[in-house]
Amino acid sequence: MVTVLHLNDLRVHDNPAVTRASDHDELTPLYVWDEHRLDAYGKQYKAMLRRCLKRLARAYEERGCSLTVISGRTETVLDDADKPVYLCDQAGTYE
Repeated sequence: MVTVLHLNDLRVHDNPAVTRASDHDELTPLYVWDEHRLDAYGKQYKAMLRRCLKRLARAYEERGCSLTVISGRTETVLDDADKPVYLCDQAGTYE
């Protein structure tokens, strides 16, 4: 079992971390709603982020997984991880 932690890249279809994690039997997609990281952004950005997370959840549902969204500090989640974590932190195009 592995965790795919989404930071900035909220895509599934062309995401290298998701592709690598898919080699494992069980996949746990995760997003941490980290107010400390999001403090710099306004209401409109956070509303857009919520919409993107809904799309991400649907994409994982199509793959037979459920996206987990938790509130907290990203660093704490990484410190507490008891299984391999694949980070989705690059936003942009993949080549």
